[in-house]
This record gives sequence, C-alpha cells and structure tokens, in this order.
Amino acid sequence: MDTGRKYNYLPKLRLLLNEWSDYYEKKGNFKKAYELRTQQQLLTDSIIGIQNHNRILLYDARYQSEKKENMIRQLEQESKVQELSSNRKISLIIC
Repeated sequence: MDTGRKYNYLPKLRLLLNEWSDYYEKKGNFKKAYELRTQQQLLTDSIIGIQNHNRILLYDARYQSEKKENMIRQLEQESKVQELSSNRKISLIIC
C-alpha cells in the first residue's frame, strides 16, 4: 500500500482491494474479504482526504493570485493618481 501511495496508484489499489475482497467472499473466506473491504474503505477515505486537501490548496492559490492581482491594480491606480497630481502641480507652477 505504501508503494501505491508513493507512486499515486491509490485509485487502482482501491479497485484491486475491491476485486480481491469479492474473490475471497465468493470463495467463502469472509474474514479475509472483510479485512480487504476494510482496507478498501480506509483507502477510499484517504483518497477523499487527499482530493479535498488538493482542492483547498488550489482554491487558496487562486485566492492568493487574485489578491495579488487586485493589489497590483490598486497600486497602479494610485501611481496614476500621483502622476496626475504631480503633473497638475507642475502645470499650476508653470502658469
């Protein structure tokens, strides 16, 4: 299972656990089928947790990017206002 996590094979591993559980259930080895089904459920929970974590990271990255873009726009606007103000002062001094 650690190898599956290392190489991101978790969904495939989950399917294999399901197939093996079905196999042992058909053979009448309910204890082994139950163990594998339990592992499959734990793996499913892990996959969901990883997916949720990745979504949170993605949303945070988007938020941070948007926040920086807004800050850049605001600074550009402030710079334009200062430039216009400076030009106006120069014009008033010249006149």
